[in-house]
Amino acid sequence: KWQAGDTTTAAIGAIPVAVSNFNNRAYFATKNTLAYTDVLTLNRALASQSVTLGDSANVLALSGLPVQTVSSGVIGALIAFKASQMWQITGDPVGSTLAENYISLTVGCSAPRSLAQSPLGLYFASNSGPMIIDGLGVLRNVTNTQDQIEPDIKAAWKNAVVPSRMAAGYNANMYRISMETLLLGVDQFVDYWFDEQKRRWTGPHTFQYDCASQLGNYFVLV
Repeated sequence: KWQAGDTTTAAIGAIPVAVSNFNNRAYFATKNTLAYTDVLTLNRALASQSVTLGDSANVLALSGLPVQTVSSGVIGALIAFKASQMWQITGDPVGSTLAENYISLTVGCSAPRSLAQSPLGLYFASNSGPMIIDGLGVLRNVTNTQDQIEPDIKAAWKNAVVPSRMAAGYNANMYRISMETLLLGVDQFVDYWFDEQKRRWTGPHTFQYDCASQLGNYFVLV
């Protein structure tokens, strides 16, 4: 059981809703703040080891993302999701390079378990449809072609009954996601698959699951 005192020296002071490794530090999401530890430990030497993101809305999910830049190669980044905002954290306190910048102040994610990393970027479910943050840190809708603006399916995402219960995973060029939603006025559980090679969605399938993980070339669905 988590207790605020589980970080030594400087306690976080609240129960975190998410944690992620970034530059060998643990970043804990508490309210609108990311509190980070010392390198390779759960100790926080200073109470000031934190980053406050935007307004007072809570951070709901964290995920790492490789960001490609022309001048610096690949730089690690941490993506923090609020219900209607996304923030990117880069750098590290060592060297005074730690920085936060918003990706969007209107698009966010209320479905932490919809996040799935892939070679193309970070997939997630927004309140308006399936989206991805690519390797350059650019936010995009998941579409059939690069010049297409809107995804070809989004009703299930917009009508999700409990977004926090969405479950998704990525494996072998496929992102798949399960959710409870309203389609044509009917409450149902659906499962969609997006094939990156064919750039097409299939579904809705009727298979229901609450967790999705990768194991070799297979999905483990529970």
